[in-house]
Amino acid sequence: MSADFNKQMMAVFDESELKKRQKDQMFGNMHLIVELYKYNQIKSNIITHCINDMFEEINCQNVEILC
Repeated sequence: MSADFNKQMMAVFDESELKKRQKDQMFGNMHLIVELYKYNQIKSNIITHCINDMFEEINCQNVEILC
């Protein structure tokens, strides 16, 4: 995200709300990718790439998404 967008969002939401929204967006993105894979709309290498990216930076959010 750009710095200008973050400044605008901070004017509307507090930091904890922004973190919650970012977490929800990550969950939604992974859910969408998995659903597309289930219906053969994307290849398995995309799922593998997403999982590998999450393993590169182990944090609470990535662990929750991987589970």
